[in-house]
Amino acid sequence: MNDQQRTVLLVVPDYKPSFYLPCPLKADTAQKTFSQAHPEDIRQLHRHLNARLPSESQLESVEVQQQRPIMYYRPEQPEGIPFLKCTLKPGAGHPSNLQQFKSGPGVECEKAAGAVEKVVADGSLAGFSWRQRGTNPHEADVKPLTRFLCDASLSGGSWLWACAYPQHSSSSSSSSSSSRPPQQQQLTAAAVKRFSRWFLLAAAAAGAAVLQQLDPVPPALRTAAAAAAAGDILPLRLLVLDVLAAPSDGSSRTCNAEKDPAVAVTCHVTLAGSSSSSSEDNAHQGGSSSGGDEMKQQQQQQHKVAFVLAGAAAQGGLPRQLLVEGFTLLLFASEADMLLAWRDWVQRADPDGIAVFQVRDNLGVLAARFAALNLDGGACHISRAARQHSRGLSTKSVVMYSAAWVKSQSRMASTSNQETFRALGLPGRLVLDVLRQVLTGQGLATFSLVDCCHSLLNRTLEVIPSHTLAALQQQLAATPAATAPAATATAAAAAAAAADILVDDSQLPGVRAGLRLARYSLGRCGAVAELLGRLATVPEVFEMARATGLTLEQVLYNAQMIRTWSLLLRTAHRRGYIVAGRFDAAALVESPYLMHPIEHKTAGLYNTPVATLDFASLYPSLYRAYNLCYTTLVHPDDVARIGADNCTITPTGAAFLQPSVRPGILPAILSALMSARATTRGALKGVQKQLQQARQAKQQQPEAASSAAGPAAARQHVGDSVLQLTARAAVLDGRQKALKLTANALYGFTGAQASPLQCAPLADSCLAMGAATCKTAAAAITAALQQGLLGPKGEAGKAVALGQQAAQLVTAQLPPPIELKYERVLCPFMLLHVNRYAGCSYETAAAAEAGEGQLLVKGVKAGALEHILMQRDVAGAVKHVEGQIARLLSGRVELWELVMTGGLWRVTGQQLEKAAAAAAADAGGNGGAAAAGGDEDVKGPHASLAVRLSQRDPDKKWLLGERLPYVLLTGARTQDEAAEDPLTAAQLGVSPNYELYFTNKLQIPLKEIFVTCLNPDQMRQLLHGDHTKLRASTTTAGDLGASTTQQQQQQQQQQEVGGGQDVSAAGGAPGRGARGRRGRGGGRGSSSSRGAATAAAAGAPALSPDRKKGGAGFGMRAFFQQSARCLGCKAVIYTKAPAAASSRPTSEQQQRHVDPGLCERCLQEDDTRKAVQIAVTKEASDAAAKVCAAQSACRSCHSGGQLGAVVCENGECPVVYARLSGERQVATAEHKLLRLERLDW
Repeated sequence: MNDQQRTVLLVVPDYKPSFYLPCPLKADTAQKTFSQAHPEDIRQLHRHLNARLPSESQLESVEVQQQRPIMYYRPEQPEGIPFLKCTLKPGAGHPSNLQQFKSGPGVECEKAAGAVEKVVADGSLAGFSWRQRGTNPHEADVKPLTRFLCDASLSGGSWLWACAYPQHSSSSSSSSSSSRPPQQQQLTAAAVKRFSRWFLLAAAAAGAAVLQQLDPVPPALRTAAAAAAAGDILPLRLLVLDVLAAPSDGSSRTCNAEKDPAVAVTCHVTLAGSSSSSSEDNAHQGGSSSGGDEMKQQQQQQHKVAFVLAGAAAQGGLPRQLLVEGFTLLLFASEADMLLAWRDWVQRADPDGIAVFQVRDNLGVLAARFAALNLDGGACHISRAARQHSRGLSTKSVVMYSAAWVKSQSRMASTSNQETFRALGLPGRLVLDVLRQVLTGQGLATFSLVDCCHSLLNRTLEVIPSHTLAALQQQLAATPAATAPAATATAAAAAAAAADILVDDSQLPGVRAGLRLARYSLGRCGAVAELLGRLATVPEVFEMARATGLTLEQVLYNAQMIRTWSLLLRTAHRRGYIVAGRFDAAALVESPYLMHPIEHKTAGLYNTPVATLDFASLYPSLYRAYNLCYTTLVHPDDVARIGADNCTITPTGAAFLQPSVRPGILPAILSALMSARATTRGALKGVQKQLQQARQAKQQQPEAASSAAGPAAARQHVGDSVLQLTARAAVLDGRQKALKLTANALYGFTGAQASPLQCAPLADSCLAMGAATCKTAAAAITAALQQGLLGPKGEAGKAVALGQQAAQLVTAQLPPPIELKYERVLCPFMLLHVNRYAGCSYETAAAAEAGEGQLLVKGVKAGALEHILMQRDVAGAVKHVEGQIARLLSGRVELWELVMTGGLWRVTGQQLEKAAAAAAADAGGNGGAAAAGGDEDVKGPHASLAVRLSQRDPDKKWLLGERLPYVLLTGARTQDEAAEDPLTAAQLGVSPNYELYFTNKLQIPLKEIFVTCLNPDQMRQLLHGDHTKLRASTTTAGDLGASTTQQQQQQQQQQEVGGGQDVSAAGGAPGRGARGRRGRGGGRGSSSSRGAATAAAAGAPALSPDRKKGGAGFGMRAFFQQSARCLGCKAVIYTKAPAAASSRPTSEQQQRHVDPGLCERCLQEDDTRKAVQIAVTKEASDAAAKVCAAQSACRSCHSGGQLGAVVCENGECPVVYARLSGERQVATAEHKLLRLERLDW
């Protein structure tokens, strides 16, 4: 894209990749020696190789270059040895499609190098009196795109200056005619096409990417460099996309894109990036009003469009297009018409990028629907490539590690193996998946869109289950033409066509269901757009590409290895090195240097001030301080020859050259990165200061009358300045983060087995030097300060001074740039484990812990630490914890406080499906009893729950690494059997196992905290006192029986939403969807199978009351019936139960039979009856108030208008649980009132 925001296709036809081979020696028969080959010998070798190579591997040139291999320093060859640089010829003919055009000329360098190696190794060189010094090609495994970017010093997201193609060069006329594609062959739909030679390209990338030096520097390049340094990103038109699918049979199950239709596709077009330079130029040319005009133009370019499937209603009395509430609503009679219209609209809008949350649930659904309906040849073509060169939209699973590899690891980060998807077939458009950025940069519970909104945006998001979406669509499709009079409909349609008049749903009642679908989907688009701004997605992606020399797509979907690999290639080539020679993959030495607090008996509670010190970027500083690098690593055979004075011997025994002998490449890269980061942070502070001043000026500026044009224009200018400074600050912040992440990733690049250049001696040496540095710092502080860093009690100011003095003392004794920094003073200070400590800070607030456990445990721990550390009240902490334990065991906690999450790291979706099939077979053989599956790899409560959910919903597809929320219910034998979906449990009213939560989930962290400040007797009283003897009345799945009441509520809800239409007639009676999420998107209307079973799932109830043998549903308990108790004294009331054919009465019999509310003794006491009546009435009133408050809170993100029913089933929202529990409490209170009324019968 150029500065006029026009897309440009830049064709570089003359670039030729190359690789290196060791240069052979020429035999001198007279002197019986070998010497270097002469130029004529090289030309002869070139002809010899081309005569034996296939046509696609022909060499353009072979030349001798003096190069140094990057691995090891050999004193006998300090300047390297001669290498043959083999340059490939351009591929024969022109590329047939855009993918081949992008991948570079000819075949990949690795294949051509293999062919050359085979020819060299066949012994044919011996006939020419040559002796080969090696046949292994170097740098042959470098991808053509990476090599081109490195050779041309280019990077994605950078400002690029391209010299015009030399039209009148006679030397290049033949090559230009053969390299250019035919004029009639249109590869893309770009507005501008240019040709340039690769060595005439220059990038003005910011950060660590080096600006190509030209003499003289062209003015255009100088302008681009200034724009890049200022952090400018041209405005990008981003299309935020959301797709809603609904089950074709109207049931509550996960939607299958191959058979279920898409009912709505919504698009939210917005601008991302910054254009401060162009804005400033406009301001100088046209005054302050031009900036306001630009902002108005940008606001006009932001629009929202909703494509909704209306069925036959679109052919009846409903208009096809409406302008409603700031967005355009388009109604279509068929899904095919809707998808084709959406495709044409995208081509006309021509966005630069598409932003989604989880590619599979949006672009993947569209690709599947185009294929299922065989639209446009069965492929969705929305790229900028020409139609004949587009292969259509598709998706591909992206995962870093396999499940088997994860299972074999003893330790692994929980968020490092999340399965996502990548969109293919969209050349010319950038695809941003917000989920990938959240997975790598945030620590959340489930990583769903709902979780992101709650944790990052501090707001909730409506979740409509799949069967409700189907009901809304069917209601819209069944809207009769008589719903609105013909004249009214015609007038409304005419008003909508005017594009200036908003049409309300009161004017067209028939479109209310369509409006709700559109509002719901657009709300999800708005959440994704807010996340893009909150996470600064575009600036961070662009700055990472600029800093590392990668493309934007590589930054989004490649791991961190390629970032260091790109910088290493660039720096090595500039310094005369070739990247060659790799060690065999080896495991790193487990660190024996860790000073564990428990082993060294330093864990505990410190009531005196403690100063915490930390090294600034320790590992990068070690590389720079001790010149650790591939190029400075001394071979073990050469250590004695070089001498100990010229080397640094690490604790592992490896030797590295001193910087005076040979400076390393890695220290040079790190120096450039850290220097650029320091410069960027300085510029960021300046921009932030200007932004603060601009905001203060905006707040202090008095409001002017509407007629005063001068003050209004000034306010507009200040507002534009705030927006520009905010965008520039986001870019600079993204740049400094990118530089820091790249520097910190260097240690992993040298030590990881998956690294293209692993060097275990280098990584182990860095680890050992880090441990030695920490020990040196501790010894220096101990020697200088006899009492360490612990100052006298209550003297926090002295501890601050001691911490600063200790940091300066250690820094002075270590080689630069290693620096020990003072962080903060904590008093009191609690040290529990490695990197696990807490305290009352006198400097900065401690970072919030991002955990995965239930909120109850987090709250109890936070309250205990608050009393111990902040208030210094251990007794108060004990009292607080006792109260929380009593609240838990008495059942006064909400279900959402007990939700836990588990990740499917070690089990794939195929394994879960196989286990579900085995469980279904076992259940059939056992007479319908549910089973957990026979796969031994499916272990853990969350995995067992995933198997059961797959049984209920066979269309559910689990992702590797997907996080599954669950609660542990009572009445089960094991935790695997007790796990259940939280929303399903809340809807059915099943009680959690409070004792299990206290014993297995709460006691362990409490012991870890209070062992530092309580003696054994006090600890025993805390965990086994009288407050732990409370027990709550629980309800199990066996107590509920069949889920007829739930299905009745389901049908009632559908009648409210669907206008009385019997949706179940379309394909079976649906159960109530539990979470309404599809994969990670959350609330996509496709239900994550956590609800009632469908007819295809054997017709079982939502939560099977019959679990494995030994559970609460078996044994003598199945023959007992619960007796009513007096509401006053809780005594058992013996009444004659109604006769029934079975041991368990039906729901109708239970409704007809009402037990009395009071026993005969309490009935005789008039005061008791009045007190009970008042208490039950208050209970009903409080429950009704709770429901009203929850309903009111649900309206904040409600898409159904003021009168629409609340159908949200957001399983991650506390308000939904409050609404469900409140409804259940209302029903219980009403039943109690009915029992009291029975006393008067």
